[in-house]
Amino acid sequence: MAKPITIARDGVYVPSWGNKGRKKDERITVHYRFLTFEEEEKIYGRARREAGPVPDKDNEAAYEGWYADYLTIAWVLRVKKMITGIDNLVVCVEGNCIEVDSGEQLFSDLPLVALASELMHELKSLTSVDKKK
Repeated sequence: MAKPITIARDGVYVPSWGNKGRKKDERITVHYRFLTFEEEEKIYGRARREAGPVPDKDNEAAYEGWYADYLTIAWVLRVKKMITGIDNLVVCVEGNCIEVDSGEQLFSDLPLVALASELMHELKSLTSVDKKK
């Protein structure tokens, strides 16, 4: 029998954004899980619907623009679904303080673009194959 491949179901990521100077127990941490094949398929189907009608491939510029939009929508939906919790992230906007503890909140209308971008890039590159074992 071949050696089994160990996979992870979830993990924790500590972003560099917002953590400078914080004590270890006060750091922003993001909990995530890997999605199933079925969940991924549903996300890509939804992204295709949200991206709108597919332009004719003869119109290369329009098709490439549509495809870029489709991929962006798909990755945002995917990362929002992967995030199962966020610890120690409270932001104050115009005097209103909000605890951000989910992917939905992170990718809402809050001005957290740098953190959202860092998480997009980090979570996009992860694989469930546990390379440590």
